[in-house]
Amino acid sequence: MYQCYCKTYESFYDYTDLCEEYFSQTVGGYTIGQLVTIAITVVNTIIRTLCIMLIKKIGYHTETAEIAAITMTIFIATFFNTAILLLLADADLKQVTILSWIPLSGPFPDLTEQWYIIIAPSMIMTMALNAVYPYIDFAISFGTLGLFRCLD
Repeated sequence: MYQCYCKTYESFYDYTDLCEEYFSQTVGGYTIGQLVTIAITVVNTIIRTLCIMLIKKIGYHTETAEIAAITMTIFIATFFNTAILLLLADADLKQVTILSWIPLSGPFPDLTEQWYIIIAPSMIMTMALNAVYPYIDFAISFGTLGLFRCLD
């Protein structure tokens, strides 16, 4: 309601009482969105590590079968955690006849403009972090390996 008026201020500390609620909700919403992105990325990392550890304990006969099982398991777990759960978290499935038996009554019955404003940024940031994560993981592994070599 006060967005146009309150956005004219240069600083968060130079505003009237009228804009206090707007700024607190804006900062709170941004913080929650970033925390959701970080939480999903951390949970995906934990799932990835746990899947690799458990599949290696199975003891496949060939390395190819083990890598195929690891890849498929990580893909399914990460896809479900990132895409499906994030979509279902705020979904209103009472209007979808096939899925109306699932007791979810969120604010978004469909992919509306508000969904794209509120939910989509977290999803996009999570996908971007998941796309860059293998390179970060490689850099960390390579860096620690080099550090341990230097210590020896």
